[in-house]
Amino acid sequence: MLPHTVSDENHWSGTRPSGAAWDVYQGDAVSVLRFLPADHYHCVVTSPPYFWLRDYGVAGQIGHEDSVAGYIDAMASVMDEAYRVLRRDGLLFLNIGDTYYSGKGKSHGVDPKSAKRRFGLRR
Repeated sequence: MLPHTVSDENHWSGTRPSGAAWDVYQGDAVSVLRFLPADHYHCVVTSPPYFWLRDYGVAGQIGHEDSVAGYIDAMASVMDEAYRVLRRDGLLFLNIGDTYYSGKGKSHGVDPKSAKRRFGLRR
């Protein structure tokens, strides 16, 4: 049974020719992770939104908190659940950082997906 935050149209699954099953869930990270079994997965790979870099147009999205501390709290909630679902010998790959900068501290290009750049500059 899917949690109320994950409907059938937000869940895809199948089986590889090798017999390995796969599932993809779309939804609020904490809510979806809470639905998954504890100590089950070998690997979690995630690239969460960076703080105020993009706007995906979703209410309550990670990355649009009012402060860096709020962003860290939101990320910690996701990581707590990721830790819960990982097996004791599991791996977590977390891709997180800032925009792409040169070695001289200058931006490489413009992100056309967002006019909001760097630490809450709202327009």
